[in-house]
Amino acid sequence: MYKNNTMDIIYIDEAIKEFADSFTQPTEAKIIRGFALLRDYNHRVRMPNARKITSRIYELRILGLLQVRLFYTFHKDRIFILHGFIKKTQELPRNELAMAKRKLSLLD
Repeated sequence: MYKNNTMDIIYIDEAIKEFADSFTQPTEAKIIRGFALLRDYNHRVRMPNARKITSRIYELRILGLLQVRLFYTFHKDRIFILHGFIKKTQELPRNELAMAKRKLSLLD
């Protein structure tokens, strides 16, 4: 994988920033690494680190003791972190995706 132009990462609101900042090591280090991958490789980040959920929403997958998921989107040459949660089941919770979609609508 080659590096793209780096993009800024922006939290859509204070709640997602607090969520992302609430973890201890090693989860915090994995989130920082995930953000670095997004910043440097943008759309080229794929499984197991990220996957496309809808046409505009992607999921950053933080694997470890906690299964943290951070929804993000690309908008005007920036990466917006929309919503995050701790995954507890195999399926993607609909309410978590609905929250990300609501926050995505703030960008339109």
